[in-house]
Amino acid sequence: QGSNLNHENLQLVYVGYGIEDPGQKWNDFKDLDLTGKIVVCLSGTPRKNGEPVLPKEVNDRYNGRRGNSMKVFSGIMSKGAVAVIMVDLDGSSGQDFDQANSTFTAERTVYKGSQRAGRMGSFPTTYMVKPAFLDLVMAGNKNNPNLNPDNVLKNYKPQALEGITLNSKVEILTEDVLLSNNVIGVVPGTDPVLKDEYIVVGGHLDHVRAQQGKVCNGADDNASGSAGVMEIAEAVALNPCKRTVIFATWSGEEMGLLGSAYFLESGLFPKEKIKFNINLDMIGRTGKGNEETRAHYVVTDKKYVQELKTFINDLNKGVTDFPILIDDDEHSPGGSDHMTFIQKGIPAFFFFSGIHADLHNPGDDPEKIDYPKAAAVSKLGYLIALKLGNMDVVPTFQ
Repeated sequence: QGSNLNHENLQLVYVGYGIEDPGQKWNDFKDLDLTGKIVVCLSGTPRKNGEPVLPKEVNDRYNGRRGNSMKVFSGIMSKGAVAVIMVDLDGSSGQDFDQANSTFTAERTVYKGSQRAGRMGSFPTTYMVKPAFLDLVMAGNKNNPNLNPDNVLKNYKPQALEGITLNSKVEILTEDVLLSNNVIGVVPGTDPVLKDEYIVVGGHLDHVRAQQGKVCNGADDNASGSAGVMEIAEAVALNPCKRTVIFATWSGEEMGLLGSAYFLESGLFPKEKIKFNINLDMIGRTGKGNEETRAHYVVTDKKYVQELKTFINDLNKGVTDFPILIDDDEHSPGGSDHMTFIQKGIPAFFFFSGIHADLHNPGDDPEKIDYPKAAAVSKLGYLIALKLGNMDVVPTFQ
């Protein structure tokens, strides 16, 4: 199915990094009207002489696993913008932009029956471009960040780009792409009352497509987590809990958390009866900066951090020979399947290796997996599931 959507003479507004933090008195949107405009913003966070300007906790909030883009995009769109063009300052990603004839592509994938499917025909809202785009739209403007990239604050002034407009001609194609399944297993609870409550242990089984003809095997992301789910399932099956424990390997995580979202919306299990989700997404490697300690992350929403930290540390007595980092500002709240549960008010976290060079690259291969580490994380996941499955009342962790 196809349709066209054309826009003419859309004004551009440059908002710097698109950060609004009242606590730091930082507002890139001050006195700017974004309604009906195309907004141009920068990737990353503001810096001076290469060093972050904002305090660490604020800077980290915009530089997690998925970068700052989703936080910034949602903030800008909530102010009435038509679209957002993010400039990747280091030039490692993003599309080239030619003044005469520019073609952007944007994809959005949803599961059949999703409420989002009805919004598929809207104007594509987010694009990533290379720094050369700034030279085009800010030619002769002393506030162009490209003029002095090592000292961005010297060229930092959010502003409407007067006299510059964009025309767009959008062709929207909607098609049924593929059928992909979640795989679900259930170990029924033993308690006549608590068996109607559920603990969900899951991890996604999909990965990213090939790159430049090379297959991305996804050994850590997320064959490791899928294997961990199966190991925990076997252990729980041999020692059932009072509550029912659901085991799931999700499809479509890399395309927008589709499998876990479908699971929650399907009604197969009542959402209000799901008490907790443990998500295993990358449990077999060590992220950059933690090579010496082999530290592993537990990532969750900040509101759960303190209670979960105590809960998990109490269970992790001699299980792992490496630190479990729970109070993690850098990656919180994370972008994996646990977020579909948190968004529904269900406490959740995910085990995460951290960022490494092979993430979403062809080098994510089985021979690089730290198998003892993956086994230890799986054992800790089992102990957490066992504890939650047998408690009289599952805490809210707030």
